Amino acid sequence: MSSGKVGNIRQWLDYVGRDHIHHQLSALGLSNRQTVFFIYLIASSLGISAIVLRNGQLVDAILLVLQSFNILFMMVILMQKGAERKTKDGD
Repeated sequence: MSSGKVGNIRQWLDYVGRDHIHHQLSALGLSNRQTVFFIYLIASSLGISAIVLRNGQLVDAILLVLQSFNILFMMVILMQKGAERKTKDGD
């Protein structure tokens, strides 16, 4: 696998999908329950924002777009910290 080639299904499963948000949150030390709760919290926050935007004013739209960017920024930071921690623990 060091050559970048996968020999069987087990190696393929180990190789792909380690950069998903739930893997990164788990790498930060969150339990499975905490990880799912965090993802639900983010999804519900963005869902409520979408409902507000439906009948909102321009100011509402600007504030909710800023909220979305803050959430995205927070998720990127968490994913990077999770990747750093996983790399540090793996070495």
